Amino acid sequence: LSQLEHGNVAAKPSYFDFQMMVDELLEHYNEQFPDQTIQCNGDKLPAHFWGDYDTCEHALTNLLTNALKYSLVSPEPITIFTTVTDEQVILKIRDHGCGIPKAELANIGQKFFRASNSVGIKGAGIGIYITRQFLAMNHATLTYKSAKGKGTEALVIFPNLGNGMSGCASAERIPNKGGPDAKP
Repeated sequence: LSQLEHGNVAAKPSYFDFQMMVDELLEHYNEQFPDQTIQCNGDKLPAHFWGDYDTCEHALTNLLTNALKYSLVSPEPITIFTTVTDEQVILKIRDHGCGIPKAELANIGQKFFRASNSVGIKGAGIGIYITRQFLAMNHATLTYKSAKGKGTEALVIFPNLGNGMSGCASAERIPNKGGPDAKP
């Protein structure tokens, strides 16, 4: 957290397969939490997405972890709805958990803030704060829709600059298949 706040964490953009990253996260979480299902519906995500793999993966990992953590008692699956347009790559992560009280929605993502109905659920109130910072490094936004007792929808919007060039801005674009260790 300190490194992030002091500007010591920088995005390292490259091309990566966004769909593969999401598929791997889904496989991991569906194995780790066999009683709770995460599914993905909608458009296929870009195979050549321009962004920082590590910060995108960290952000999505945190959003999925929160969806699981706050909806463990729900038999409904967590769903990632994906939409890809010429301008945007959109992910809506929808759970059916405890939700966030309407009056507290504006505070989500503030450092150390935890919703009043999160008592008894492990957390420190920094996950969404860090997630917002990582998404901002990729020129993405995060907003929430929620109602207490009815679940939460996290809406992540990345820019899609066309021709597979999305996310982080950089003067040099190096083709890269796969994750951060893939060779161009």
